[in-house]
Amino acid sequence: MKHQSNQTNAHKGARINEEEANVFADFLKPLITKNLSLETIKSQYPNIFIYSIQTVYNWIDNGVLPLNNLMLVRKVRYTKRKPLKTDERNINRAYLENRYYDDFLTYITNHPMDEVVEMDTIEGPRHKSFIMTLLFRRCNFMLAFKIKDQTSNSIIEIFDHIKNSVGNKIFSQYFKVILTDRGKEFSNPIAIEIDKNTNEKLISVFYCDSRQSQQKGKIEKIMKN
Repeated sequence: MKHQSNQTNAHKGARINEEEANVFADFLKPLITKNLSLETIKSQYPNIFIYSIQTVYNWIDNGVLPLNNLMLVRKVRYTKRKPLKTDERNINRAYLENRYYDDFLTYITNHPMDEVVEMDTIEGPRHKSFIMTLLFRRCNFMLAFKIKDQTSNSIIEIFDHIKNSVGNKIFSQYFKVILTDRGKEFSNPIAIEIDKNTNEKLISVFYCDSRQSQQKGKIEKIMKN
């Protein structure tokens, strides 16, 4: 009875039954032993890996999936995250809905020909100058724009300038997918995505996981160099 109770508690809230869990674990094990992360596996096998990455980590932690955390690349290599400050926890994150990194992986799997543009900002000495950068992954071409401060309004002004300069057709063709971090200056994705005159959606903006800037590694590497 105790074993049955523990098993029930382990599966509480899970959206997968025991048979499905075993099949899914058998699928993951040989890939994980090849040092593939869950993120990589999901991007390569979206039709099999149909669950969110965080859900799978939770299942492993709770014993729903018969896997060991030590097998996972991400669990071993990532350092424990520091607790967020109170003001960080209170920031409204509603804008992230359908724009998480998992959503990005799903999108590029379904649209492999779309150009991905990595976005970031750079702060100059003594907080007196700021630059917004856009790196095109496929060709390693980068654009840089001077902005007056690190606010969403400054970012939106640059994108309005780009849209007005090249037109919606070219803008939507070359800036199809933008991947950035969760900096406060990027917290108004709708204003970046749409034509403010018609409200037509032109592009899609997605965000890296919290404190995982390596997910837009190309621009991070260039900025550090």
